[in-house]
Amino acid sequence: MRRRECPPLSVCIIGRDEASCIGACIKSVAEIAAEIIFIDTGSTDQTPYLAYQLGAKVHRASWQNNFGTARNLALAAATGEWILVLDADEVLQEASRNALPELLKAADRDAYLLPIRTFLDRRLSLLNCYLKGSYRLFRNRNYRYQDAVDETILPAVEAAGGTVGCAPITVDHLHFLRPEKEIARRRAWKIAAIREHLTSAPAEQRCALGRDSFYARDFTAATQYLGEAYQTLAKNAPPDIFALYALALINTGNYAQATAVLTEGVAIHPDYTDLLYLLAVACFQRGDLGMAEKLFRRCLALGDAPWEKYLVTPGAGSYRVLLSLGPLYARTGRTKEAIAALLEAARHPAAFEPAVESLTILREELGVPPDQFLSEKGLCNTCSLSAVA
Repeated sequence: MRRRECPPLSVCIIGRDEASCIGACIKSVAEIAAEIIFIDTGSTDQTPYLAYQLGAKVHRASWQNNFGTARNLALAAATGEWILVLDADEVLQEASRNALPELLKAADRDAYLLPIRTFLDRRLSLLNCYLKGSYRLFRNRNYRYQDAVDETILPAVEAAGGTVGCAPITVDHLHFLRPEKEIARRRAWKIAAIREHLTSAPAEQRCALGRDSFYARDFTAATQYLGEAYQTLAKNAPPDIFALYALALINTGNYAQATAVLTEGVAIHPDYTDLLYLLAVACFQRGDLGMAEKLFRRCLALGDAPWEKYLVTPGAGSYRVLLSLGPLYARTGRTKEAIAALLEAARHPAAFEPAVESLTILREELGVPPDQFLSEKGLCNTCSLSAVA
């Protein structure tokens, strides 16, 4: 594979038993990387061999229940001018791969916050993912990670007087494409690290265990851990704790408590659209459709929350709201408004299929057969025809 012209870039990856995903990870950066460093922390499968065959420099190290330590081993081995840090189950988007060389050529910062897009199921749907910023791209200036869990490079950059910025270089986190047994093993490894290294910070430990439980869809455990963290930290809780705790409460049917948490969160973080969206959902579930509509409209006015600042659900200030307003309007007998909201949602690629499916439910109100209606609106393709059928 011919390498593209790019300032010397070291891609640093850590992992163990990554045979199911390491190939996609390495291939996503091979064209722009001067070198790929892979720290193997104890694989028993073909991971080291596969990484080596794909051109990575493989180093072996024992696992110390410490993600920061493992990442620093990779940084110490890097020789490039720039470093890009990836997990073995992450890939660099094609558009981002094409844009990264030009970013580095014109770079005026020492470290960049990148959007990490985590898909929460195997469908890789934009309706079931989160965006969160992470400092993954930085100059090779002897910066080192801090912390064993939720490790961060930012303190080292700031301590050295480095400058930081944001860049729209998207990394896709495909954790849930792994086999179920692998997902369970990795969860066990992370929980062990959380319990070992955060014992002296109980609130932080509860946050970490709560996040882990939430992403594992164990909403009962998530409610317990995040509730304990919320009670301890109160208004000082990280913004994502308000969102995840409330969503766990919604998923366990505790809409009243979710409403209380979200109301406080919105007051503290008024630009965090996701909290407002979840508050609207909780009101809808409680039967307060008037308040839900007002809150959904406020979400549209705000737009999506900044990923640079928050854990963000794409569409919480746009197409996701329109998909929610459609059923709300239909439920209150405002069919024309429901159809208009769903048509607007369908203009967004991420919302196209669910919007079309909702429109077909309203087929009696369309005035013409659904396939003809969709064709007249310029929405007729194989996906829409399948939904109509």
